[in-house]
Amino acid sequence: MKTLLFLMGPIWFAGFAVISWPGFAQTVHGSMPSPVRELVLDVLKQSGIASAQMISRRRSTSQEAAFLYRLLHEADDKAAIRQRYGAAGQQVIDVYHAHHMKPRVAVLALMDAEIKKQISLLGEKRREFAYVGPSKFHKFVVVPAMSFDRSRITDRFEAALQDHPDIVQWVGNEGGAYHIEVPKLMRTISGLWRGRCRETLADGETVRYRHVLKLKRSEQGYSGLRKSPPESSGPWVTSRLENLSIDRRTKKIAYSYKGEAGRQIDIVGRFNADYNRITFEHNSSKAKCRLRKRL
Repeated sequence: MKTLLFLMGPIWFAGFAVISWPGFAQTVHGSMPSPVRELVLDVLKQSGIASAQMISRRRSTSQEAAFLYRLLHEADDKAAIRQRYGAAGQQVIDVYHAHHMKPRVAVLALMDAEIKKQISLLGEKRREFAYVGPSKFHKFVVVPAMSFDRSRITDRFEAALQDHPDIVQWVGNEGGAYHIEVPKLMRTISGLWRGRCRETLADGETVRYRHVLKLKRSEQGYSGLRKSPPESSGPWVTSRLENLSIDRRTKKIAYSYKGEAGRQIDIVGRFNADYNRITFEHNSSKAKCRLRKRL
């Protein structure tokens, strides 16, 4: 199992999202990054789980400073609070004690500056302030709905998380919550993809043309459309993607569509690690194509 390093001290949640799959309308409450939402929906689908609650664990250094200031200001036993933190957190608490007689705004600014300093010293893989300040990762909690057979649901969900290429690290706890990290550079699969094709016709002539793929993640999974110019002049031809299959583990995408003459074209391709390019491995039309994600 991959492991996740925790913040030493109080844990604070900001915002949550509820997601359901499949056969029911999927809903998201609160603000969650689109790549995170899409990934979790795909993991739920793979594990056959109906719904899950998502909780963001990110907060700014100023929010952490305000939280710690309030905690210390209202506490009778400030020494006990200090013991909850490691060396970095204790440095911030020492700043509070050294300046607590000053105006609140001034103390918060000093504490905020010290938190930023400690984060810089600790680095990306820090244990303290792990969910505070800038990071290369989205860090969040997923709580799958345990409507029946808790152990089986847990096994299925953990199997979907295990060695997942898009998940940096994760760990579960006895309460059924899973702390997960994914790269911030990860993009959504949904969106507009553009590219070019080169095709050699039966008479030996080589033609080049543009094509566009539009992918969407809806309640029941992925759907999509393909657009390309006609063989003769006229409006672009739009074709619905059929048999669309997307596998995040293998980065594979497969689909078929009806060409201009009604002939079925079968496509197999793969996403790159950042989900901004699709390389075609099979195209029954024999055309050589490529696609890039429009940002």
